[in-house]
Amino acid sequence: MDFRLLRILALAGALVAALPGSMSAQQTENASAASQTDTLAAAQSLSASERLKAKVDSLRQAIEDSPIRRRQAVSRQLAAADSLRLAYDFPAAVDVLRSAAAAADSSLSRAVEEALLLGHAGLRMMGGVSHVKVRARQMFSREDFLRMFPGSGEEGQRFHATSPDGRSLYFSSKDRPGAGGYDLYVSRRDRRSGGWTDPVNMGFPYSSPYDDLLYADTGDGRHSVLVSDRG
Repeated sequence: MDFRLLRILALAGALVAALPGSMSAQQTENASAASQTDTLAAAQSLSASERLKAKVDSLRQAIEDSPIRRRQAVSRQLAAADSLRLAYDFPAAVDVLRSAAAAADSSLSRAVEEALLLGHAGLRMMGGVSHVKVRARQMFSREDFLRMFPGSGEEGQRFHATSPDGRSLYFSSKDRPGAGGYDLYVSRRDRRSGGWTDPVNMGFPYSSPYDDLLYADTGDGRHSVLVSDRG
């Protein structure tokens, strides 16, 4: 009896000793599971945030790539190029317009092409610039000028003037290759045939990116008169 009692007590003690360890392991397992759950929840929350950010970025990109936004951007580039052209910075104007041409749709492609023609014409004209000496200036309004010189010609040609010797014909036009606005052109009379040569842009500084309306020589041939709104 005593031997069996000792064995029962020993077994009971072993069970009691093992019970706390078993409970500790269960608690550890529960804590680990809770930790995994928290981690998973955090990951899911972060993923949702990332997905929301991605959607916002995608929407923003879609708005930026929309036809309206692209047209607005091209319009701004056209305005910037025009300002550069008026400042005689033709290389920069052409660079801006090349970028605009890559993004322009059918509604603005023609405007970009026309602006590029002006930019390239300005580049060519910068290759040869005449040097003139200004003797006098007179300021008057465009209205006063048009009252004094109401003449106009065909195909946008205006304000014809013939040199004193009758061999050169000057006029202004905005329908021919030039730097912008009205440019000044000259045609020479062929001595043999009596006909007129094809008009040639007079180049800088007679023509400019602004409206250059009239060029004429004085009767004695010593001076010339240039009318322009370039400032």
